[in-house]
Amino acid sequence: MHRAISWVILGATMLCMPAHGTDVKNALNGQEIKQLVSGNTVEGHFVKPREDKEFLTTSVRFRAYFSPGGDVIEKSSAPAAGSGAGHVAAHGAWSVTKGKLCVQFRDAKDNRKKCRKIVPTDAGKHELYTGKGKLYRTWDRIVPGNVHELD
Repeated sequence: MHRAISWVILGATMLCMPAHGTDVKNALNGQEIKQLVSGNTVEGHFVKPREDKEFLTTSVRFRAYFSPGGDVIEKSSAPAAGSGAGHVAAHGAWSVTKGKLCVQFRDAKDNRKKCRKIVPTDAGKHELYTGKGKLYRTWDRIVPGNVHELD
């Protein structure tokens, strides 16, 4: 009986642990974030629920250019930042506040400013986390300039 309870506790503990090994305590600071994104394009993905299938998710690919002047333009394989139109560019502003990257899309349904911690991974990617520690997006690659001519 004691052994069975131990296995149940161990299993419950494992379920509560994040599936990824990223430690949000290793998040970039404000200056590192500015150096990372200013004048660069990020390419990545995020997971969202599928609208056509209950309980299923889909991976959405995106590209975003962060201009040195504070503008951000993003295109994704899903509706643009909540606009309801697929593959349309979302336009907004970016800034860094209290060690977090903040983005506000002016042409989105939900146009509130959202701030995320950025954590580099061992695989050379960057993960963005919400204030509650939930994985929001993954940047797979960062390239100099506006390479996809996002506008």
